[in-house]
Amino acid sequence: MSIELEPWRGVAPVDVVIYCPKCGKQHLDQGEFLTRVHRKHLCEHTPEDSPENPKTGCGHLWVPFEYATRGVLEVIRPEDS
Repeated sequence: MSIELEPWRGVAPVDVVIYCPKCGKQHLDQGEFLTRVHRKHLCEHTPEDSPENPKTGCGHLWVPFEYATRGVLEVIRPEDS
């Protein structure tokens, strides 16, 4: 009997609007993570953060869903475009 340990690999990531469950900062995937299939997300400091911005990443690592996701600013449905 074979068990598929990571059935989500090879499936296109789902665009989602997600927030860090620890500090509430919105998570936006950037760079290689825009195309890389992944489930874990890291709340980190981004170029948009500044000393005046209290939403600097807290370093929390979490898996928001059981499938691959991509953190985006907003989800655009096909019927909306």
